Amino acid sequence: SGQGNTFDRGLAADYLRLVRNEDTPNARFFKKEGVQPAQAPQGFFVYNYGSAGIFRRADWMVTLKGYTTDVWGSEIYVKDNRYGRYQSYGSVQIMGKGNPVSRAGSGFVQEGWDWNRLPGTTTIHLPFELLDSPLKGTTMVHSKENFSGSSSLEGKNGMFAMKLMERDYKNFTPDFVARKSVFCFDNRMICLGTGITNSNADYPTETTLFQTKYNGVDSKVGDDNYWLHDGYDNYYHVVDGTVRSQVAEQESRHEKTRAVTKGKFSSAWIEHGKAPKDGTYEYMVLIQPSATDLDEVRKTPTYEVLQRNQTAHVVYDKKTGITAYAAFETYRPDGDKLISAIPAETMVMYMREPDKGIRLSVCDPNLNIKEKAYTTKESSRPIRKKIRLKGHWTLTALMDNVQLEQQGENTVLTVTCQHGQPVEMLMHEK
Repeated sequence: SGQGNTFDRGLAADYLRLVRNEDTPNARFFKKEGVQPAQAPQGFFVYNYGSAGIFRRADWMVTLKGYTTDVWGSEIYVKDNRYGRYQSYGSVQIMGKGNPVSRAGSGFVQEGWDWNRLPGTTTIHLPFELLDSPLKGTTMVHSKENFSGSSSLEGKNGMFAMKLMERDYKNFTPDFVARKSVFCFDNRMICLGTGITNSNADYPTETTLFQTKYNGVDSKVGDDNYWLHDGYDNYYHVVDGTVRSQVAEQESRHEKTRAVTKGKFSSAWIEHGKAPKDGTYEYMVLIQPSATDLDEVRKTPTYEVLQRNQTAHVVYDKKTGITAYAAFETYRPDGDKLISAIPAETMVMYMREPDKGIRLSVCDPNLNIKEKAYTTKESSRPIRKKIRLKGHWTLTALMDNVQLEQQGENTVLTVTCQHGQPVEMLMHEK
C-alpha cells in the first residue's frame, strides 16, 4: 500500500466486508490487528477499458456493459460460455440481494436461465442451437462501433450509452443495430432505446427488463400492466413499449456441456416484433425503493426525457438537477438553456451549483487505440471534443486539458479526453 504498514489495511477492511461473518485465519488476524470491515463502495464508477459502468448505493450494485472495436462483447471458448453472445448488448445487471449479496441471492441461477434474456439487453430471441457460438474455438467478437461506455458526474451519478451493432457471422444478423442509453441517479435508472432495426423475420427482437428465479412474488404492481416487480425489490415502469411478462418453467442449456437444464423464472420484456424498423423503448428502474419512495415516484415523474431519437438521448433528472446527454450524432438543440452544440459520440452531464456556477463533465468512451487485436501494448490516444455553450463562461480553476474561447454570445469548450475517462470542471458565468 506504500503506507509503511505490515499489511494493506484498506484491502484487509474490504476483505472483512466481503467475507462477512466467516471465521477464517485471515479474518481472525485482521480483527486482532484492529481492522474494521469497510463500507461498500458508493457512487458511479467509469470503466471504459471494459466499456462498462458500475452504479452503487447501499449494498447493491448495477453493472452496465457494452462493447467496441477495442473491447470484445464476450469470451466464448470450446467448453465455456457457449451461449454468452448477448452479454454486452447493453446489459443492466442488478446484484443486491443475499447475505452476503450474490448472483444467486439476486435471482440469477443457471438452471433454466434463458441466455437470450440478460436484463437490459436488446436481442434477437434465438433457439439455443442458433445462439450457440458458430465457431469451434474461441469467439471474442468486437464491434465496428466505438461509442459504447459510461461517464459520471462527481463520481456519484452517471450514464451509459452505446451504438449496438452485430457482426457478420454464421447465425448472426449483420444488419442488427440499436442505440441504447441508461441514466443513473440515486436509486433510479432511465433506460432509452431508439433505431432498433434488423431484417431477421424468423425470430422476435426484444429488450429484457428482468429475468429472475421465481420466488413466489407476483410481477405486477397492482392492476397496472406498466409497473412491474422482479421479486427482488426492484420496480420497472414502462413508458414506451409493448410489455410482456411471465412466470414459467423454462428449459435451457448448460453453458459448458449443452446439457438440458430447467428452472422456474419470472421475466418481463418489451416486444419489438420480427424484423423491426426503428423500434424504440423507454422505461425506468427503481432499485430497492422504500414504500414511500415508490408511492411518490408512481404519483409524480422524477425525470423528463428532453430528446430521444437517433441523434441524441437527453434526460433531465428533477431530484438531482442533472441534465445528461448521449450525443450519438452532432447535437444542436433548439431550446436548451446551456448547450448550443455537442459533437457526435460524446457524453455530457451538468448540474447548476448554488453559487450560479455549473459542474460539467465531458466523456468520449472511445479509447482511440490504433492497433485492433485481442491484446495490445498501445496506449489510449487523446481525443479533442469541442462543446459550444450559451453565454460567457470561465473555469473556476485552470485545467491543462480544458480550454475556453469566447465566440460571440457563446463559449467554445475544448476538452482533451483520454483513457475513456470523464473530464470534470467547475465553471462560472462572466
